[in-house]
Amino acid sequence: MSKRPATISAKQLAAAVESAVHAVAAKNKVQFASGLHVGPILTGKTVRGLTEISQAQDVANALTHELSAGKEAAALGGAGSLEPAVLIREGIILCGFIAPETVTFE
Repeated sequence: MSKRPATISAKQLAAAVESAVHAVAAKNKVQFASGLHVGPILTGKTVRGLTEISQAQDVANALTHELSAGKEAAALGGAGSLEPAVLIREGIILCGFIAPETVTFE
């Protein structure tokens, strides 16, 4: 019997990310822009005030840790299934995660 991929609504995903963002912003003393980027590879938020790539990696790691520990973790593929990711393009830093292939966003 095949297992159905985990699904999560856009509303649930946004709420889970916002909850993680509040915890990470307070601990890492960074600011996040409004809005959620949901792309074909990376899902995350724009971060302001970072000057080093290591800071961006730390923020991405913290976000995925918070998301993996949250109430939506099972719908995101379970604890430890999110891969931290950072995208830097034209001065914009996006920190977030690469979702496992078994997750479908509705």
